[in-house]
Amino acid sequence: MNKSELIDAMAADAGITKAAAKKALESFLSNVEGSLKKGSRVSLVGFGSWSVSRRNAREGRNPQTGQAIRIAAGIAVVWIFKVSGEKVTLAHELLYTLKWFITALALYLLQYVIGSLIWYFYYMYLEEKIKRKIIEPDEDVKAPQVLPIIINIIFILKITATVVAYIVLLKY
Repeated sequence: MNKSELIDAMAADAGITKAAAKKALESFLSNVEGSLKKGSRVSLVGFGSWSVSRRNAREGRNPQTGQAIRIAAGIAVVWIFKVSGEKVTLAHELLYTLKWFITALALYLLQYVIGSLIWYFYYMYLEEKIKRKIIEPDEDVKAPQVLPIIINIIFILKITATVVAYIVLLKY
């Protein structure tokens, strides 16, 4: 979202004109900038805070030549996003989402492996019954009773993990 899109959204949400929304946004930004220039910290509870970080002079390297260079001291604006008093980074949230997707993929694999193993052992069991002449070779083979139950439980778990991953991803 760029500045003009933010102004449009603010105007629509607040039911005000775009000019008023632009004036409000510019006032907000200039007040934050003014406070930071004075060295003050700007905090919005439930949203985050901005502060000024002083950086010492240090040695660095020119990435093209590899030659050592001197980087002058300076200041940088730091923004910390907080939810309910916890520091949250985008990387943290993406890793959390990735964990749910990996869980869903593992459950897909588990469903395939368990289903395959159950069928394999069931066919081994049927071959043994045919060898002992307990059943005829041309009888219809029905799925083992336990297969649909196990597969459905894993199916529900993997769908749940996938949905949670999408919800977490869409939240950010």
